[in-house]
Amino acid sequence: MKKLPERQKKFMNYNDIRSILLLYESDMNERNAIITKIINELEKDGKEVIACGYVKKKKATTPFVTKSCMIDKSMLNFFYEPDKIFLAKLSENTYDLVLDLTLEPQIPLMYVLGYAAASLKAGRKTEAHHLLDFMIDCEALQDEESLQPTQEYSLFKEILFYLKNINSR
Repeated sequence: MKKLPERQKKFMNYNDIRSILLLYESDMNERNAIITKIINELEKDGKEVIACGYVKKKKATTPFVTKSCMIDKSMLNFFYEPDKIFLAKLSENTYDLVLDLTLEPQIPLMYVLGYAAASLKAGRKTEAHHLLDFMIDCEALQDEESLQPTQEYSLFKEILFYLKNINSR
């Protein structure tokens, strides 16, 4: 990943963001109701969303989430790096934001995060801090009482709050 070209980092306000690559860990049934809800909210705001999920199965079935790709174990090499063709195709597209909603380190999605061409990369605070430009501390989210059903949704709402309220001009 050190061989990747240097990218232009730019903080963007939510209103300026047009395209989003959403990274998530898929549930084993690949239904992902919360991710679908998040995508619908973003699309309602006029954002173009492409979702990329990782499922810890040998072979993924057809993903339930529209406009998405699913990475499974059949697409990974010994080091959990996704297929070179997949990564090359990914790097052809540019995004305003990569939104990483994984709560635990997922090596295949860390590769995707590294290869994705985006002005801004946001997600949870992690040891791989060099991959993200904007991070939210999930431990703080866990301490708060939340009415939301999952931590992914809480992380999404927290990132959205900051993107909407911080002026990037």
